[in-house]
Amino acid sequence: MGTDAYDTNEAAYRRLRGEIDSTYRPGEYVAIVRGKIVAHAETFESLLAQLDQIEEEPMQRFVVQAGVNYPDYVVIRAALPGRKLC
Repeated sequence: MGTDAYDTNEAAYRRLRGEIDSTYRPGEYVAIVRGKIVAHAETFESLLAQLDQIEEEPMQRFVVQAGVNYPDYVVIRAALPGRKLC
């Protein structure tokens, strides 16, 4: 589970995924803030510049790429120095 902002934006992404994929070109970056699409750009850097102008708090931002099929969850493993992953 994430923060309230993350959960809100992730739910909005799941709801808006079809609209994002049909509205924006594959690979285009799309920002969701407080459950709404607020910006889009060809590059991640351009998107960040737009978001900085909007003055949204970084922790409120949720960025995806149109046309990318994100899994519902992932498992991330990390090894401590000197230890192997199981």
